[in-house]
Amino acid sequence: MGTASQITGSFLASLSLVGVSIYYFIENDNMQGRVFIFLAVYAFITLFYIFRSLYYSKHKATFNEIVFVFVLPLIPVIILFANMGVGISDMYPVLTGTINTNSSSFDFNINMFDLLLLPYYLASNFLLFRSLIRYPFIRFKGTSEKGIPPKLMGVILILLIPTIYIASSLTYLNNIFLLIFGVTYFYLGTIAFFV
Repeated sequence: MGTASQITGSFLASLSLVGVSIYYFIENDNMQGRVFIFLAVYAFITLFYIFRSLYYSKHKATFNEIVFVFVLPLIPVIILFANMGVGISDMYPVLTGTINTNSSSFDFNINMFDLLLLPYYLASNFLLFRSLIRYPFIRFKGTSEKGIPPKLMGVILILLIPTIYIASSLTYLNNIFLLIFGVTYFYLGTIAFFV
């Protein structure tokens, strides 16, 4: 199953959730309609990564492709912005709170959709750390013979991923997981750079 068929399969599977969303919109239940639009986006991305992982496992390939090492850490931010875009970021709260420092305070919330992202955070941290310390390069695609050196990827991680996580958490999303994992990615990038 190549990339195109993985995308197609993910898209077709997520269409059922779009159908449920349309049903709720017809029934004038706009909030549930929005929830299912969000779930369709989440299902599409998640199924793509599941199909890609199964393909890699079947062929005993390494998971050091840029889709896993660089794009996967960005997925939680994309999904959280989609969550905000469809207007359901305040639904199903699990925990809200405030972190106070001497100069400022940070209001945060955790909802059920944040908990759906925990596998992304954990898998991307594992795959990232493994790729950066184990392989001589990060592949552009599964069959690439060349790629990005891990030290360069470590620098990109130090500069880009934590900045995106922390800035989006503090300015738009008020998401404590983004803040925590932004710092984690910074340390992972630092370790990769010096190993």
